[in-house]
Formats: sequence, C-alpha cells, structure tokens
Amino acid sequence: WGGAWEMPTDLDFQLLFHFCNVEAATINGIAGLRVSRNGKSIFFPKAGAEGFGSFAKKGEAGRYWTSSTKTEKKGDTYVITDDSAAESLHLYGNKAEAEDCIMRYCGLSIRPVIHNYKSRNI
Repeated sequence: WGGAWEMPTDLDFQLLFHFCNVEAATINGIAGLRVSRNGKSIFFPKAGAEGFGSFAKKGEAGRYWTSSTKTEKKGDTYVITDDSAAESLHLYGNKAEAEDCIMRYCGLSIRPVIHNYKSRNI
C-alpha cells in the first residue's frame, strides 16, 4: 500500500454506511454493494469469506476486516481484551453491519482507505 493508505477502523465503516447511500449492485458480473455520496462511489464485492478450511458465500455475502480489535469498556476507558480477534463488516442483501469479533486466521477481504477528509469533501 504505502503512503496514506491504511486499514479502516470499525468507526470508519460505521460512518461510511451511515452517511452514504447504499444499494445492491452488480458490476462486471460481480455482486456487491455500491456506496455513494456527492456523485462519487465505491464498490464492495460480495467476495465471501474463508474460515475453518472452506470458502463460502461468494456472490451472496462478504466480510471485510477492520483494524479494530476486541475491546471492553472498563470505567472511562476501553481496554483491548483479545488481539487475536478483530471487528469486521458483514455485507448481505443490500445491507452492511458491524460484526462481532472474528478470529484473525479467517480469510476476509480488505478495503484500504485514505484518511484525508478535507480534500475529499467527506
């Protein structure tokens, strides 16, 4: 990757899907979700996921990693409780939602982001 590219956080995905239009779409024969705002869009293929030795749900669902690890609120702070698991985004139908922590050895898709909000009008 390099430069300003990085793994999105759970909050990045939450903001994206809250403030943008989301619709089921097929592009070049690949099913997924189109997320758009201000005349710009990105496409999340429903690429399925690998876990426990098998690959499933290609074209029906998709899961994307975030850089957020499992945390719990303890008093006024959040504490990492399991860095072997990470939050993910689950795509199905025309919806996207945060998913509880998944073990990092599972094969999920990635969608790197650039955090440059001002110059991108977001």
